[in-house]
Amino acid sequence: MNAAEGFGKSLSFGPNVAQATIASDHVFDTRDSSLKYSCEEDVILVQEGVLDGLNMTIAKGQFAALVSASGRGKTSIISMLERFYEPEEGQILFNGIDISEVNFYAHRKRLSLVAQEPTLFQGSVRENILLGIDPSTVTDDQVHAVCCDALIHDFIVSLPEGYNTDIRSRGITLSGGQKQRIAIARALIRNPLALLLDEATSSLDSEDERLVQAARERAGEGRTMIAVAHRLGCKHNIRSW
Repeated sequence: MNAAEGFGKSLSFGPNVAQATIASDHVFDTRDSSLKYSCEEDVILVQEGVLDGLNMTIAKGQFAALVSASGRGKTSIISMLERFYEPEEGQILFNGIDISEVNFYAHRKRLSLVAQEPTLFQGSVRENILLGIDPSTVTDDQVHAVCCDALIHDFIVSLPEGYNTDIRSRGITLSGGQKQRIAIARALIRNPLALLLDEATSSLDSEDERLVQAARERAGEGRTMIAVAHRLGCKHNIRSW
């Protein structure tokens, strides 16, 4: 647990002084943020520290990576940024405003998460990409554009019914990398201000990993991206650390 607390205390990355001069250039600022979980142990409620004294600044358009071994609090940081958890102490600012003062759902709409193992549902590829969105508000060209950015368009049009192919239909088998790239397209169609990526490449073969990394790099062009990683090697285009 000391290691987890140390991670929170030592993690501080962001733009250089010139980039940080204007506060409005910051997408996320965490100020002395701390997080604890409550759990029952032998009928006694105990508090386990996960993060302690986290200070982090992420600028608009920056690609930032949270890198450490498993269990050090990386995913907990992402959960705090999304407001699944509230910090016990300190503040988290988004565009200079404390996120606790912003409507919960309005805040969530500004972010898109690509989970470590994305969930796909019964239905067509298009329906899975537009999950939670009124399909009448999105054109086919917009769907195709985000799928091109996610490097999955060519695969989709090769399916028996293209974008109308039922993902769970007989004979359709998607690799882990294909699921990841569909999830990236799903995140991009929402045009988020910040894209959150949980590490997924550890379970992919080398070709899938290459395509997913390329898709993530294209997805991050022109927007803020925060990635969770167990190693830094594949994050070769991080702008600052």
